[in-house]
Amino acid sequence: MPSTFFLRVAQTLVLALLAALLCVWLAIPLPWMIGPLLATAAASILRLRTESWTPLRNAGQAIIGVALGLYFTSQVTALVASLWWAIGLGIVWALGIGWLFGAWLHRLHAHRMPGFQGPPVILPAPSAAPPR
Repeated sequence: MPSTFFLRVAQTLVLALLAALLCVWLAIPLPWMIGPLLATAAASILRLRTESWTPLRNAGQAIIGVALGLYFTSQVTALVASLWWAIGLGIVWALGIGWLFGAWLHRLHAHRMPGFQGPPVILPAPSAAPPR
């Protein structure tokens, strides 16, 4: 990988670290998540070249997964299992709202989409006769 890639990764990490420290100083909840998330999102929106290295990203996700997994004790698992109906209702609600919103968007904007042909089009069968 070119050295510019690693330089951009280092710059992104420094930006994330400075944003986290700022959020700690401002006493914002979850500073080590909110700060880097907002800073790198803002930098990307401003079209600055942010970059992440896949092994570092995977390690970070593994650390977050382990940290979250530590909270799932047998008591928490029993509580979540006892609320199966609420979880199922939430899933059905989210899928239903998503389907309704998608149908509304399709009805509103489908005719503007590239490749939209409206009602079915009947194309003439190819003919063996030479064109006139």
